[in-house]
Order: sequence, then C-alpha cells, then structure tokens
Amino acid sequence: TKLLTFIRAQKARHPDAVLLVRVGDFYESYGTDAVMLVEHCGLNSMAGRARAGCPWGNVQATVDGLTSAGLRVAVYEERPWGPDPGSSRRMK
Repeated sequence: TKLLTFIRAQKARHPDAVLLVRVGDFYESYGTDAVMLVEHCGLNSMAGRARAGCPWGNVQATVDGLTSAGLRVAVYEERPWGPDPGSSRRMK
C-alpha cells in the first residue's frame, strides 16, 4: 500500500528513529519500531503483529517514554490534499 511504501522510505531516511505515523485517530508504528513501543511505553501490539500504536491524545506520553529510553522519534502527521480534502490523504 502507499502507506507502507511511505513508511519504508522514511525508515530508510531515518533508520535510527522510531517512526510514529498518524493514521486517523492513532499514531502507529511497524516492525521493530512497534516493538520499541511495546517495550518502552507499555503499549500492546495490534492483532499480534509487528504493529503498535497509541491514540492521538496519548502521543506526547508515548514520545516521552521513547525519548526517556534514549531513543530518537520521528512523528509524521496525516494531512488532506486534493480538491476534496476528505477524499484522500498523504503524509508530510
């Protein structure tokens, strides 16, 4: 999917950072980044996969937990684009 392609590209640009990507009302992480969320922030994996996240209202606590553990964090926001802002989204 476009989201996973975007995440892989950003991870290649920032391999030493835990990526938090806004998807709707949640910030999600995938792969080893999801493991860091589980280990350092006490979050649960999603559906038993290498995917974890937090509600948007808890993102600061999640970032604080990761940075307190000495990790770098990159946060990506979702933003509307195109003629109809609700029709599709892209990452910035």
